[in-house]
Amino acid sequence: MTETPRPAPQTWRTPDWRLTLVMLIGGLLLALPLSRIAFAGHDWVAYFSETPDPLYTPQPNPSYPPWVLPLVLRPLTVQPPRSGLALVNGLTLVCLTLFTYRLARLQFPQQRAPALAGVLLVALNPLVWMLMWLGTVDGLMLLGLAALPFGVPLLLLKFHISGWALLGTRRDLLWGLAWGGLSLILWGLWPLNILTAYNRPDQPPPHPLLMGWQTTGPLFILPGLVLLLLSNRDPFRLIAAGTFITPYLMPYHFSILLPALGRVRGWKQVALWIISLIFPVMSGLASLDLKRVSFVFPLAVWLLLAPDWRPAQLWRDPDTLLNRIRATLYGLFTRWRTSHVHP
Repeated sequence: MTETPRPAPQTWRTPDWRLTLVMLIGGLLLALPLSRIAFAGHDWVAYFSETPDPLYTPQPNPSYPPWVLPLVLRPLTVQPPRSGLALVNGLTLVCLTLFTYRLARLQFPQQRAPALAGVLLVALNPLVWMLMWLGTVDGLMLLGLAALPFGVPLLLLKFHISGWALLGTRRDLLWGLAWGGLSLILWGLWPLNILTAYNRPDQPPPHPLLMGWQTTGPLFILPGLVLLLLSNRDPFRLIAAGTFITPYLMPYHFSILLPALGRVRGWKQVALWIISLIFPVMSGLASLDLKRVSFVFPLAVWLLLAPDWRPAQLWRDPDTLLNRIRATLYGLFTRWRTSHVHP
């Protein structure tokens, strides 16, 4: 009898504390063997490893939200730089692989092959090793996603990449807004500090890998908004749609989408891995056209995670997609009208 896989949860109704705890313990255990690998750790050393002594400081690094250094990353930044880098890399690798395994077990509860294949494909992906080579903290945002709504401060380490996931439920959105309001009270108008830092007259030329609409132009903003509206509250589809809208995007930012490999199996899993392997690497070339092509990866994530998506069916009957868009827009309008009708 053919197994009918149950759909994966589109968001966490309650915090997944078991996954969060296992990722934390696994990251700590993996830090020791990873400390023997000579990762460069440029981002960790340059942006994170020097933490001011006071727990409260007015935005020590204007490139990141003000709570990142003095609060969220403090247990790592108080370590010697190489030890902190090993801990970050251990957490990064464990978060990406275990999150993939967890999603696969939810999607295909009676099959282990998709979960094991997904873990292997994530571990072998160049984006993961790029994160660890640089020593950046993108993988830690998955800890925040697993612990929502309490993980909002972790999820928003890079709010322009992962903050779109808060649109999945009203609860998460309210927690995100509450944390944002509290941060404005504690640290003032810190978003303006970030804008000022990126628009200084002495700002160096844009990084050659930069590929948000700030450098590629606003071509993808409108399609991104459409994808956002049609994401069915799925956090990974919301983040994939958000990559088309965010002004600042680097190739390794796509790494937060890699656990989507656990939501598919068979040829879809292999195809998604190949796309994640090829197109973000191509974006490292200076050609603007190749940077635009690299958005095929988040688009593939968005499409392959769609409920009951069948490419062959859409090819034979294009009206299917149009009918789905109409039904989604009608559902959004109906919910909006219902919420604004007084009893």
